[in-house]
Amino acid sequence: MKRIALLLALVAICGVFSTTGPVRADDIPEVTVRPERPRIYLRPEAWDGPSVESIRQRMDTPEYRQRLGRLGRTTPGKALLWMLADDEEAGKAAVEEFKRMRIGGRTPTPWGDASQRYAMLFDWLRDHPDMDEESRQAAISEMEQWGDRSIAYLRRPATPFYCRYSSVVSGITHIALALAGESPRAAEFLGVAKDMLATQYCTFRQAEDGAAGGGSYAYRWQFTHLANMVAAWRSATDFDAGEWIAQHQGDWLRRQLLFQIWMTYPNGWFVKDGNIWPGSHIDNRQFRMPVDTVTSIYREGFGRTYAQQMFERHGVNDYHPLFTWHFFVFNDPSIEPSPMNDLDRAELFSPKLHRMVAWRSSWEPDATIIHFRAGETVDHHATYDVGKFLVYRHAPLAIKDGGYHDGKRSNHHRYYQSPWSANTVVFTGDDHNGMQPGIDFHGTLSWDQWKAQRERRIERPPTGVLTATEVNERFARAVGDMTGSCPPDTQWTRELVFLDYKYLLVLDRVTPGPGIAHRWLLHTVNKPEIDGPVAVADNGPGRLFSRTLLPRNANLELVGGQGREFDYNGTNRPPQAWTDDPDQNARRFPPHFQMGQWRLDVTPSDDPPAGEPGQELIYLHVLYPTEVTTEQMPECSVRVVDGRIIVTVGDLEHEFPAP
Repeated sequence: MKRIALLLALVAICGVFSTTGPVRADDIPEVTVRPERPRIYLRPEAWDGPSVESIRQRMDTPEYRQRLGRLGRTTPGKALLWMLADDEEAGKAAVEEFKRMRIGGRTPTPWGDASQRYAMLFDWLRDHPDMDEESRQAAISEMEQWGDRSIAYLRRPATPFYCRYSSVVSGITHIALALAGESPRAAEFLGVAKDMLATQYCTFRQAEDGAAGGGSYAYRWQFTHLANMVAAWRSATDFDAGEWIAQHQGDWLRRQLLFQIWMTYPNGWFVKDGNIWPGSHIDNRQFRMPVDTVTSIYREGFGRTYAQQMFERHGVNDYHPLFTWHFFVFNDPSIEPSPMNDLDRAELFSPKLHRMVAWRSSWEPDATIIHFRAGETVDHHATYDVGKFLVYRHAPLAIKDGGYHDGKRSNHHRYYQSPWSANTVVFTGDDHNGMQPGIDFHGTLSWDQWKAQRERRIERPPTGVLTATEVNERFARAVGDMTGSCPPDTQWTRELVFLDYKYLLVLDRVTPGPGIAHRWLLHTVNKPEIDGPVAVADNGPGRLFSRTLLPRNANLELVGGQGREFDYNGTNRPPQAWTDDPDQNARRFPPHFQMGQWRLDVTPSDDPPAGEPGQELIYLHVLYPTEVTTEQMPECSVRVVDGRIIVTVGDLEHEFPAP
């Protein structure tokens, strides 16, 4: 086979997607597709990535033997058995199954996924003796058709913050790499793929800084598709897309891995943000796939440690049996694990967009963990709850309530998406039910285009802007302005301080517009006990104390219990499967779903008066996550001096500066 040189710079400049202008030559290198097979994910001989040679040497180790029985259940697994173990019967079966395959799917996400898998199998089986010329040409035609369909989808208006886009971009990349040397269409498809990476779709991932707002849709689909896309570029060409992303696009792929690590609690449960599918709240089955791929690309020690933790939690069920082949390709025991305690205690993801703040007291299992989202709400599967915080110690303590049940935009799903199910400040009035706005418009191909279109189409400020962050040995601090999420003429800023990496101080400054009421919400799994200004709620071995310091003489009201478990502005919106039987609910909605039935509402007292519209009111709370054996929280107090708010917690003190 001839060596295939594809001049992608020319294609990117003159090809299908030229809306952002010429691409710099030094950013678009000449790319040569390797002639040998296999070349997608795997190479025949050892290199700095997966190879038939290196994986063969691991097949007899316990780590691989315990999964070997699952490998032959799928076509990719049978193809691997042929390549790795010289299993002729498995190879023949894989070829016959491949001949019957077609690319397809109800939406772009599954058909983009199918395109990736089909192209991979064509590459792996192309030179098998049973792959006759007629079948080979039929497969080439199938990929050309779906390459055209991918281009048509990428041309039309679509929302970029959605797993459909990543699936199709990855799909056309795989098709192009598989077709190189087989079809004259390969250069065109690969040019589109390169443009998507360099100047179009992946500029969104750079802006997102590896983060995402789509919950399971990100972890399962988007993260896996993009990691596999980069792995395919690396293995099939002389272009190291992983290194290119690190140098030219803010290292978003490695940041994606770190985001998944930071968004996973020590017990393997995901932080609830975005649409988490029922049953996908735990990092088992399918969620290790992008971890192993990115770890392989960068030889990332933290990824290796995280993968080992997943195996310790779930055994071989850290992979779904359908994707056992992915483990054999991308798991790499030669990568040295890095201690998680080498990571920092504070991290900020996507400072340009999502603005997700993450803090930890340590990386030990008993760590206190805080998350705070203070950015724009843009993902197609986002939750509309900017300003929310979440607290974990031993178990979720201050939670995001509800779930992605009964389908998109069902009554319960609307509750789950809303601020009513989150630890936020909620604003209500005659024309406002407490919901926050979001952005889900279509039609932009790059981050720069999206920003320009947002400026033209959306008059309000971003739903959230992170105005300050600070990290030192005594505390971590973040300030967010959520005014863009509020009703007209209303302002809201929230400042969080992780004092001594032990106590969470929450300061909210609220200025309501005419006719607007507000309340401070705290969601817990179990019913809190209230004693004056202190509320206490347990969840398993964890306990959360919450003390209201301001406003003075505030009203603390419990909302929850039968008939009010999922209150949305006075109406209950339970999932359809919810019943009056607690035992049945516990079976249908197990603990990792993090379904709470109680909410603490804090509102201003009429004595002294809460103030008129346009007058600022301050909420100030001290939260203390601890063990269930802790009987009381330290003494807390507050004093206001010349606009400065000075909080004392035990023998610690923190001063909020005057605005």
